[in-house]
Amino acid sequence: MPLGKKQPAEERFWLYVEKCEGGCWEWRGHLNKKGYGKIGKDGKNMGSHRLSYELHHPLTNPMNDIKLFVLHSCDNPKCVNPSHLSLGTQQDNMTDMTNKGRRLGVTQGEKHHQSKLTEQQVIEIRTRYTGIRGQQQQLATEYGVSRKTISNIISRKNWAYLQ
Repeated sequence: MPLGKKQPAEERFWLYVEKCEGGCWEWRGHLNKKGYGKIGKDGKNMGSHRLSYELHHPLTNPMNDIKLFVLHSCDNPKCVNPSHLSLGTQQDNMTDMTNKGRRLGVTQGEKHHQSKLTEQQVIEIRTRYTGIRGQQQQLATEYGVSRKTISNIISRKNWAYLQ
C-alpha cells in the first residue's frame, strides 16, 4: 500500500517517530503551534502522544466524567515514548507545570520547541557582541539564525531571563 492517509493511523504513526539520544522518541510529522505532534485517526486529528499512549497502554478512564490528559514526564511536547507518558487530570498537569517551574505552561529558552540556540550560545553571543558594524550578521551566520534574532538577543527582547 502506498504511504499516506489510506494506511491506518497505527501504521502511519511509526513513519514519523525518531528514537533520539536521551530516551525521547520525537515526532517528525505535523506539529501544532505549541509543538505537539498531530496525526489523523478516524477522520479526526489527535495528539501523536495520545495515539502513542493508546498504542502502548490500554486507555481506560474508570471515572468517565473526568477528562484525562496524556502527560509528559520529559517535558518534550514532541516526545511519543510511552515510558515518558502517563494519564492525569488537568490538575495533575497544572501541578506538574508548577513543580517544574514552567510559567503558565509556556516553555522558554532552549526547551522551547522552536529554539535553535542553547542558553550557553545566547550568553556567548551577548559576551562576544561589541557593536562593530556587521557583527550581528556575522554572529547570525555563525549560529545559523537571522540577524533579527541576534538583535533581539542583544537587546534582551528574546532570552530576557538570562544575564
